[in-house]
Amino acid sequence: MEKVALRLSVFLHSAKLVYELRQQAYTDALTGTLNRRFLSELEEVSKSSGGSGVLDYLEQHAGFSFEESEAVSVLFVDIDSFKSMNDEYGHAMGDKYLFEVAKLLLGSVDKKGFVVRYGGDEFIVVLPGVPLHEAEQHAQLLRQRMKAGEFVVDLRASSITFDTTLSIGCASGQWSELSDILKRSDEAMYVRKQGAETLELLRGESTGRLM
Repeated sequence: MEKVALRLSVFLHSAKLVYELRQQAYTDALTGTLNRRFLSELEEVSKSSGGSGVLDYLEQHAGFSFEESEAVSVLFVDIDSFKSMNDEYGHAMGDKYLFEVAKLLLGSVDKKGFVVRYGGDEFIVVLPGVPLHEAEQHAQLLRQRMKAGEFVVDLRASSITFDTTLSIGCASGQWSELSDILKRSDEAMYVRKQGAETLELLRGESTGRLM
């Protein structure tokens, strides 16, 4: 019995270690969000399984548990004027700023979804089982929270207040269409960045809009 218990303990320890290493590989070191590698693998799973294996993959590789649903909505989030702020105050302040924005995004999803740092000042918010109109409400709430008050970043002995705005593109569809949903949410966000007030992209049964 002692030998069996020892082997079981070693096995469980090894499994935990593998899981922790996998978590590190999928986590953005700066912001604590998931990284683009994880998103790329998720896209591959959605293609190869026709969307049916996505929820199992999320549970096994990231510890997420969502209700069974083929629907998924995506917000493509871009921080406006980040480059000019980064140039003016330096990369250390820029990194802290990104961390604070990521914290706001992570806090907004709770257990309803997850956040991926797509690159630079761009983030993806994935909302499993959420229809487009609810995703749009989520995007509006995010933008309101950023505009509602002062966004203060503390670094060393100084703190700087930023007037922060987000450009957000929304798209919705099924897990099997994940790559296309990501593309359409990116397109919607880009048009928003150019100053357009409204946009509607219709492809099949899924719709993308900007905020």
